[in-house]
This record gives sequence, structure tokens and C-alpha cells, in this order.
Amino acid sequence: MKFSKDTFRIAGAEFKTRNVLISLAVAFGCMALVIILEMIGVLTNLYGVLIGVAFVLALVFARKYCAYRDLNDELPYDLILWIFPLSIIGARLYYCIFEGSFDMFFDIAKGGLAIYGGIIGGAIGLVLCCIIKKINPIKAMDVVAPVLILGQAIGRIGCYSAGCCYGADVINKGMQWFPIAYHVHGGWHYATFFWEFTLCVIGFFVLAWILRRFKNTGLVTFSYLFYYGVVRYFTESFRDQSAQLFIGDQPVSLWLSLILVVLGTIGILTIVIKERIKDKN
Repeated sequence: MKFSKDTFRIAGAEFKTRNVLISLAVAFGCMALVIILEMIGVLTNLYGVLIGVAFVLALVFARKYCAYRDLNDELPYDLILWIFPLSIIGARLYYCIFEGSFDMFFDIAKGGLAIYGGIIGGAIGLVLCCIIKKINPIKAMDVVAPVLILGQAIGRIGCYSAGCCYGADVINKGMQWFPIAYHVHGGWHYATFFWEFTLCVIGFFVLAWILRRFKNTGLVTFSYLFYYGVVRYFTESFRDQSAQLFIGDQPVSLWLSLILVVLGTIGILTIVIKERIKDKN
């Protein structure tokens, strides 16, 4: 991190100090209003608000990251028009399909947005946008990957607010304390939302560093697939069954996590091997 009177850098992105302070003041003011509305019962949870915050932050950082893949910094504005609606639709469809009910499809405020469905829907939106704009979609994915995992971190705070995505019961009283566990739905459960939040924040800085350090197209994308696959497999292993989606008796997210790890590993190895062959020649 580098700070000065006029500008500062964080996670590889440079910002004007004055603009950020104004934005933060407005953001905290809005957040304070939302919290007050929640306390008096006008809002039931902050899930939808946090999704909006995640997309705004993603847009801000993505504009800064475009330079690392020689992309126009206006591209994120085009991407978000495709990614935002398709990720929400994908997340909701994924949840409803595996939950086996479409009755609450439009009731997003109460939760029921599956992140894997959101990733799939958002990826489709990104590819469609890149095809129309005649841009390499893998380069765009490299830019989006760090902000995606940041958005996932913020989304996990929303899970806490909505009282979903909690871990299995914690019976041992010596472990009934945060951040190991938290009290929800009348009992103590593993704080899987917080574990994933923390690991995703770490992943954001790691992916941002890879984006700045290496020019290899696709390396950030495959690193995301590998890293998030490992993170999600770990947290899903502690997830309460009532908070999971299943195909038969198999948890969907565990299998998808393994697929991400495999795809990420293959992609990273392919890039490394190509670079070594290139260096030898």
C-alpha cells in the first residue's frame, strides 16, 4: 500500500484521495441509513444492499485493473450491463433448480442466491459482451477474477445478515465462540460464512498481485478457479446439510469445487509448460 496527499494505491489500483473520501462518506451514510431501517424493521436483512455494494466495488477496481491486460478502462461499464442481470438470474435459477422450487424466484431479498449459479451466469454475460465487443474474453476474465472474489467476500456478509449458509451444529461448548461458531436459528453453528469471507479477501489480494506481476493471459483466471475451488470445498465440508443443495444425496457445491480445482490446475500447468517451452526456444 502507498499513500500520499493526493493519491493512494491499494491492491494494485490507484485512487484519488479526495474522490475516495467523498465516496466513502456517501457510502457510510447510506449504509447507516440501511442499518437504521433494518433496526426499525423496514428492511429484513442487508443481503440485497450488500450485493449492490459488491458490484459497485467490482466496477471501481475493474476499471483500474484493465491496464494490466491492455484493455480500455471503459470496458467494465459494458461488462456490468451483461454480468449483473445474468449473474442474478443464474444465481437464482441455480438455487431454484436444486432446491426444486420456483415459487420464490422473484423474492431475492430473502436470499436463495447460489454463488456458483451467479458465476456461471456472469461468465456467460462476460463472454457474450466480449464477443460483441470483439475482445479476448480470457483477458477480461483476468481483470474480473480479483473483483469477483472480493464480491464473494462481501456476499458472505450478506449470508450472515440473511441467516443462511451456516455450518453444521457445534456441540462442544468450548468451541461455541466466534469466529469458530456463531449463534443462528436457535443453536450454535460453524461460522463458515466468516471463514469464506476471510479466505476470499486474502484471495482478492493474491489475485490482484498475480494480475500485476504476470502478463500471461489466463493465469489469473485459472488461479481463481483453483483457489476458490479449494476454499469452497473446505467451507462446504463444514456446511450444515440444511444449508446445502443436493443432487440425490450428493452436495452439488462439493463436486463443482473439485471441478474448479481440476480446471484451474490444468490451466496453470498449461501456461507454465508453454512458458518453459518458449524460454527454451
